[in-house]
Amino acid sequence: NGLFASTLNISNTDFLGGRYNFQAGSIANSISNMGEITTPTGGKVYLIAPQVENSGIINAPGGDVLLAAGHSVSLVDSLDPHISVVISAPENQAVNLGRIVAQSGKIGIYGGLISQRGVVNADSAVVGDGGKILFKATKDILLEKESKTSAGGSQGGNIKIQSAEGTTMVSGTVTSAGTEGKGGEIQILGNYVGVIGEAKIDASGTAGGGAILIGGDYQGKNPEVQNAKATFVGRDAVINAGATEKGDGGRVIVWSDDATRVYGSIFAQGGALGGDGGFVETSGHYLDVEGISVNAASKDGKGGVWLLDPYNVTVQVAAGLLDYLTPNFISNILDSTVSSGVINTALTNGLNVLIQTGAGQSTNLGDINVNADIKKTAGSDATLTLSAHNNININNPINSTVGKLNLTIISDSDTGGSGVTNINSDINTNGGGLTATGGSGTVNLNSGTLTLGGDSTIKNFNLAGGVITGAGLLTTTGTSNITGNPR
Repeated sequence: NGLFASTLNISNTDFLGGRYNFQAGSIANSISNMGEITTPTGGKVYLIAPQVENSGIINAPGGDVLLAAGHSVSLVDSLDPHISVVISAPENQAVNLGRIVAQSGKIGIYGGLISQRGVVNADSAVVGDGGKILFKATKDILLEKESKTSAGGSQGGNIKIQSAEGTTMVSGTVTSAGTEGKGGEIQILGNYVGVIGEAKIDASGTAGGGAILIGGDYQGKNPEVQNAKATFVGRDAVINAGATEKGDGGRVIVWSDDATRVYGSIFAQGGALGGDGGFVETSGHYLDVEGISVNAASKDGKGGVWLLDPYNVTVQVAAGLLDYLTPNFISNILDSTVSSGVINTALTNGLNVLIQTGAGQSTNLGDINVNADIKKTAGSDATLTLSAHNNININNPINSTVGKLNLTIISDSDTGGSGVTNINSDINTNGGGLTATGGSGTVNLNSGTLTLGGDSTIKNFNLAGGVITGAGLLTTTGTSNITGNPR
């Protein structure tokens, strides 16, 4: 029911004992398939050599297909995380130019370098979960423009693309969609991760969105998921973990430990026939999301959440100076900037926005500066949360003209004793509530008009100037100093 082909050696003892330990001898050349290899249902096709190339067709329905390019391979299972492929040189390369099909099965490709230019398909042909696909390289992985990597089905499957020490670059299509149920999970990981060109990453589902992790998991805190140093998503890339009919939106994480640049379109919306919005995170110590489009809203349920989590960040008018197409993994110690237009569009579309900062180094203390107008002009109610490790300075108006804008302001979020909120401009929640808290610091209304329509709470309030108006009930807690002229 299968074929094992290798230019590496295996000892008689290991073979008879069912231990698939392959070692290179003094001569070990490549394997190239240019024909058609087909197994019965549940069969296996394993091609093992220092260089492996498929330009033909490999078909193992419901089975396993493995391409392993290395000088030493100890095989347990094609997708077992403990499979050992020792790469003695980075030029150990696995290349797919043709078609690899294992419907409802498993496909694993290993090497120093991996190049996917053809079709890798583990879609489910029957009701049930989609298949599983794993690409794992020590150096670089390239999924080229015309490539198609798919593990979909009635329920989405699982795809993991990971380069341990190099760059993972995707410009093709990666799909783990659910045609009758929920979407699956896609992980695109590496030291540097790029989703470029017209790449399409799809883990959507008719009954609920799936999960897409690019460069890491939530806030980079999952030790089981490799964190990228830098991540880039180009302008024409589309990332979709939304629900297409009825169900909650999924989860999309775009993370790096250093510089995260995201310019494409991200979807994690609830279903058109019902369901809550999903969750989107775009985070890095330096963050640039100029021109990004995020949709994690809901037609009838709760709106989703978009988290932005850099060091210092300034909300400003768009600069429009950057190259949104060419991968850029350069470190950046500058303060992050977020276009007010991007925030306004998200809020107007009913998406809840959370801007959060952490403690950095040198001058990156974790401040949030609002230096451009934030305006919600249409749509259902939404929430804007500003949570800073240090100070929050609101220097331009924050307001809503359609629907409530619930506003949460948290300075000194770590309660370390450093960080205040300075309100230097107008705030109008259009019936929404305001919650302003923090550590031991104060919330200073220095100028502007605070118009509150909903019930609000402010901790350590210092009314130094400006006015408070509106029909809402304002409760102050902690130590407050009312020296201005509220009305």
